[in-house]
Amino acid sequence: ETDDLTAERIVTFDPASDPGFFGDRGRSTFGPAARSLITRMLSRDPPGRPDMRLVASDPFFDGVDVFSLHGGRAHPLDVGSVDPSTVDARWSRRQFSSIWAPQPRAYDVGGGGTAARSGGAGRGGA
Repeated sequence: ETDDLTAERIVTFDPASDPGFFGDRGRSTFGPAARSLITRMLSRDPPGRPDMRLVASDPFFDGVDVFSLHGGRAHPLDVGSVDPSTVDARWSRRQFSSIWAPQPRAYDVGGGGTAARSGGAGRGGA
């Protein structure tokens, strides 16, 4: 995967049209309520995203007072098997990739493509 391809996928991101977004096809641990809420929250159309009131009343949080969650104990996180001390060439390449730095490009979010802008800084860089 190239930096340009990764940038293109970020700019044209649409979880509703990506069957692999929630993990390996058919083996995802995300339930239907979580998928629905996440998909709506990640909508590319800002007016189409739910506000906090709608998120709090979503079926995913059925029976949970989301406004008091901050006062409780933190949920323990799974540690996993990733060892950050192990050097991975792919990670090193991505870590220092130009995609993480502002680039002089203008992205056409509505048209689904990237276009390099000649001269001057772009708007909404990566």
